[in-house]
Parts: sequence; structure tokens; C-alpha cells
Amino acid sequence: MSPSDPAAAFRYGQIVLATVGDGRGNTKTRPVVIVTPTDDITGDLPILAVCISTQVEEPMPPEHVALPWSNPRHPRTGLNKPNVAKCNWIVAVHPASIIEAKGIVPAKQIGEIDTILRRMKAEGEARG
Repeated sequence: MSPSDPAAAFRYGQIVLATVGDGRGNTKTRPVVIVTPTDDITGDLPILAVCISTQVEEPMPPEHVALPWSNPRHPRTGLNKPNVAKCNWIVAVHPASIIEAKGIVPAKQIGEIDTILRRMKAEGEARG
């Protein structure tokens, strides 16, 4: 990866603002958590990300992870409203659709996201 490669600026666990599809044919600009390993982020290839939503359900589903926030903005995440990373809402984000970097998911929450994604992958493989 060369220093001029725009994807070089992105890394695992980073929160970025990107234009993504909602699964119903609409697009929206929203924060997402990059879940592609940093070493696998290269060139112009899509980056896998988990969508962040302010639609927080109670009780919180097991596939959702609450992320730290504060107003005007959290110093690490950059988030300013109650929100969740919806691990069951994974999107492929083209680097050109990333508008800006917002922050980084703290270790505790990225660990939870990783655990959920691994569990979901294992369950999917078990189903065949």
C-alpha cells in the first residue's frame, strides 16, 4: 500500500461516516465501524463495516453493541447521541464513499463486536 493510497488511512475499529445502502434500495450517510482487518484494507476494494444506528431497542438485541457517546461529541468515538453498532447489519463500503473519519471504537466494545461477528459466522457455517 503506498502513502498515496486513500484506503491507507482506514483501520479496523475506526468509525467513519459513509454513504451506505439500507437494504431497501435507499442510501443514507451514517456512521459505520470498519471490521475489515487493517492489513486487508488495500486499494480500491470494498471495506466491510457494521452500521451504527441511533435506533436503540430495549431490550437490546444480542447482535447490538452500545457505543460510548456524549454531547457535543465523545472524545474517542466522535458520537453525540445514544447509538448501537448493529452487528447483524454489515455493509461493504467503497473507500470513495467514506466522507470523514469520526473516531475509534474503544477496546471493550470492539471486542464485543468481534465476538458477535465470530459467533454469527460460526452459526452461519453450522447451518451450511
